[in-house]
This record gives sequence, C-alpha cells and structure tokens, in this order.
Amino acid sequence: MPLSKQFQATISSPFTNPSRFEKANGTGSWFDLFRTKGNRHRTWVVVTCSIFAQATGTTLVGYYLAVVLSGVGITNPRTQSIINGCLTMWNMAFGKFDLEAFPLDLRNADTLEAFWGAYKIDHFGRRPMMLTSLCGMLFCGFIPWTICSAIYAEKGTQAAGSASIAFIFIFSGFYATTW
Repeated sequence: MPLSKQFQATISSPFTNPSRFEKANGTGSWFDLFRTKGNRHRTWVVVTCSIFAQATGTTLVGYYLAVVLSGVGITNPRTQSIINGCLTMWNMAFGKFDLEAFPLDLRNADTLEAFWGAYKIDHFGRRPMMLTSLCGMLFCGFIPWTICSAIYAEKGTQAAGSASIAFIFIFSGFYATTW
C-alpha cells in the first residue's frame, strides 16, 4: 500500500531540510552542553569514550591485519583470510550485536546467549565491563602481542609469531565485549 505524499513529506522532512526542522523543533544551543554540572559530566563521558574508542588500537586489527600477520610470518593470503574470518566470528561471539541491523530474525533468547557482550551488559553494568575491557585489552592483549611481535622480528622465533596471533584474538575479544 503506497504512503500518502503528506506522510512521506512529514517523515522525510528532518532529512531533506534539516535546518528548517531544527529551527522549528530545537531551541537549544551548543552551550547547553556545558551549562549544568550534569550536562558537563555527560559531555565529558561522551568525549572521553569517543577518544578511547578511537585510541584502543583496533585500527591495527581492522585495517592492517594483513600487514600485522605478514610481520609475524603469515604471508599466505589464504591463511590471512582464514584468520581474518575466524577473527570476525570470534568478535561476533563475544561482542555487542545490533539486532536491528542484522537481516535475519535473531531476536529469540537462545541466539542472544551466543552474543556474550550484549547478553551480559545489563548484568555486570557498563562501567565495570568497559574498565575490564580496557584493562584486558592492554594487559592481556596489546602488551603481550607487542612483545611477541618484537621477539619474532628480532629473533625469528616462530612460537612468538603464533603467540602474536593468539594475543590478537584475546585483544579483539576484550574489545568486542564492550566497545
């Protein structure tokens, strides 16, 4: 059944003419972010979370995984693709998951149990999970990963290269649970 033109215009108005929509519906300014103590605190939380999310080091995994894997002796593109696919599934199992963005119907409880981070965030709380995630990423993931990569680069020890891959998975698992 087609939608009426008036309904379509009403729904699409914020997207087609945002400045008119904001003038009609918004009375606030950017200074409202800093006027009250509560707003300053919320602004600080949003800004620091954004900075920490960008500074976590996941860019190394997301954009430069092939370079990182080549640096620890995995040069076969097929093996790199397999590791990348396994890492994606690993993150999906531990991570938060946007059910609305996923094309399949995954809204039943049995499926939600597979997505650990999304299932447990209300049980443990956001702050403890975020702090655990940050500490785990640093101390159980990134630092050992860096040490093993350096050992492989200096001495060529294959075990250090393999351990680097394991620490990439540990790092990504901690990242996926919260961020």
